[in-house]
Amino acid sequence: MTPDVAVNNAVFKVAERRGIDPAAIFGRARKQEVVTARHIAIREAAKETGYGKRRLAKAFGLDHSTVHYALRHRGLSARRAAAISLRKQSAREFLDSPSQLRFLLNNAVVSLAHVGIIDRLHGLRLCEEQLSAIERRREPNARRVPAEQRIDDIDAAILAARYVRRFGNGH
Repeated sequence: MTPDVAVNNAVFKVAERRGIDPAAIFGRARKQEVVTARHIAIREAAKETGYGKRRLAKAFGLDHSTVHYALRHRGLSARRAAAISLRKQSAREFLDSPSQLRFLLNNAVVSLAHVGIIDRLHGLRLCEEQLSAIERRREPNARRVPAEQRIDDIDAAILAARYVRRFGNGH
């Protein structure tokens, strides 16, 4: 199968699934459903053909920056979803283990159901954000500095506290 045929096949598959005219995907239509279908078709064609951005842009009759955005957009949403999933998992750990919250708050015995816990965690997060830049300068090659890890933990604790406030402490 030649790559141009593979591009056409990707477009026709997406058009059939989405109920859109294939000519609209190749065209300049700016409706949201057509743009979304065009980006999906670009990603599928990139997988099937292995083309670079400029060659895909030529096959679709688009500017290479449009292809770059279509390929990049999926990566951002996948990373965002992974980050949300990690925060939710960390929040579950805070619900199951009160010792993690004590460690985060320097051994203060406070429950996630406490009235001022969210404000206290927000204040702690602001302090850690200020430390983050200082620590980053000291360790330029570090993958994650401790302040950034603490910020992630604080975010997870805030999420857990919101969960407890909304649904109670039961599982």
